[in-house]
Amino acid sequence: MKKRNQLSWFDMLKQIKQQIKDFDDISFIHALKLFIVASLVIIGYGFIFSGFQVVDEFEHLHASWLVSQGKLPYRDFFEHHHPLMWYLSAPIVLAFYDNVIIFYIMRLISLIASCLTVFFIYKISCFISNAKGAWLAVCLSLCNIISLYNVYQFRPDNFMNLFFIMGLYFLFSHLNNKQLKTLVLSFICFGISFLFLQKIGLLLAIIIYILLWLIFSKKMKLKNTIIASIPCILLVIFSLCFFIVKGAGIEFFALNYRFNQALVYYFDRGSFWYGNLITSIYGITLLIALYLYRKENLYFKIISLIYIFEFLMRAFYFSPHPNYYTTLVFLNA
Repeated sequence: MKKRNQLSWFDMLKQIKQQIKDFDDISFIHALKLFIVASLVIIGYGFIFSGFQVVDEFEHLHASWLVSQGKLPYRDFFEHHHPLMWYLSAPIVLAFYDNVIIFYIMRLISLIASCLTVFFIYKISCFISNAKGAWLAVCLSLCNIISLYNVYQFRPDNFMNLFFIMGLYFLFSHLNNKQLKTLVLSFICFGISFLFLQKIGLLLAIIIYILLWLIFSKKMKLKNTIIASIPCILLVIFSLCFFIVKGAGIEFFALNYRFNQALVYYFDRGSFWYGNLITSIYGITLLIALYLYRKENLYFKIISLIYIFEFLMRAFYFSPHPNYYTTLVFLNA
């Protein structure tokens, strides 16, 4: 009888402990959600009232309109970004180009892309942590000045980030379920990300290194990797051949790569973003990534490698504007 009472007391204490833990987790998640709602309110305010003084938005709207008129980028008008966003936006811009509402329509599409990015950040975080950690990642993605400024603006950066983060999610899914289709989706997303903006190319080089590491460590099959890469490679080659056939191949490479390379020398490297990067939360995250690298799971290791490389690029490479840091913000989260 005494033994049964002791057991029941033990079970009761264990239950109370679990209830306290659950209460703390629920309270913490609720607090994070309040911060997220506050961030969304600020983002909504900026979406409506910030004005369209950002030259990039006018640039990309104008490029989309020119494409809708049958003009070819690089050959018929100057541009130095990859072209996918203009071609996808052209039908919408053509429908509303003579109405100021077009600014808000394109901003809304960009904001939806950013929200989807944060959704996949939540999904990726679930491979590394529990629900509390995943909601913390969402909060860190939105509760910072760079996100508040960038996530709704009509720029290719937001679409590039969406498909890069989606590519990571499907890569993690493949490592988890070993299904070929998830690896195909991962590579296609990485390819689409590159077609939105060439700046993701350096991070994709790290992805290739990670894939080789996974293959040599027997965590991925070489055969599956080769098969899955074919649609992505064909997609990129087809896009390049389109401009070559149209007589703009030389201009495509000259303006997207040689011009941007030369542009680096005309920007001040002593801006706010350079001076505060290492002493900010991003520097702390770098130390955390290095310290926990050996202790955490495979997914954490992959994110850490990508984050370390992205941090080094933002610290020592061409990054003159806040929108260059959105990928770092998401990886940091």
